[in-house]
Amino acid sequence: MKKIIILIFALGFTLTACEKEDDNPEQQTGEFIKSIAINGEPVITFTYNGLNQLITKKTTVDGAVMEETYTYEDGLMATETMKVNGDVIAQYSFEYDNDKRLQKCNVEGTVDVNWTFTYDGDKITEAYYNINGGVAKKQLYTYNGDNIIKVEEYYSYGETWTLITVFEFEYDNKNNPMKPLKIPFSEDISEFVGLFSSHNITYMREYDPGIEEEVYYTYTYNDKQYPITCNDGTDNYTFTYLP
Repeated sequence: MKKIIILIFALGFTLTACEKEDDNPEQQTGEFIKSIAINGEPVITFTYNGLNQLITKKTTVDGAVMEETYTYEDGLMATETMKVNGDVIAQYSFEYDNDKRLQKCNVEGTVDVNWTFTYDGDKITEAYYNINGGVAKKQLYTYNGDNIIKVEEYYSYGETWTLITVFEFEYDNKNNPMKPLKIPFSEDISEFVGLFSSHNITYMREYDPGIEEEVYYTYTYNDKQYPITCNDGTDNYTFTYLP
């Protein structure tokens, strides 16, 4: 399950929410992914509105259904609601600065919980998880070009920061199918890396004290250089696109 989530959400799509957009958004263009199947079984489906903005993403794994729905303001994603088997488990709202870079992600329904961000130009370099007015953890990002190649996650213990987990990534140079979706944030590190990287992940290493995991991904591509299949050494993934 973990590798499924890592692949699906960390294929590597550009964070386009940081790009400037018009107040009256035009129809988005690009190759839009319709579904992802794993070992021949449909797992994720995507639906879009008339502007080709993502409005729902439905994931079905082992009988459980997770549905994420999205709303927009001025061409930027404004809210996300996550349900599992019909019950709301998380609600997010997004705040942007004058350059339309994500500044805060509020976790609604939980008192004083949010994420805030630090940038170098249009690239997020640091993310802070804040609860009850204090910083509980932070994530630091290292880039190679437009791809995040390393994430370091620290937890706060009083005035001391302790390194908990390190992720390392490698990429191909092909088009990535999540690029047009414009989802600005995820609380999962692997998903988050996918939001801020331009290409498809071919290698991931996660390590912390006593634990290390490596995953390699191989792809085949269509004539537009988008992935149509992927193998992670255990499972086979198939991608279909809207006509």
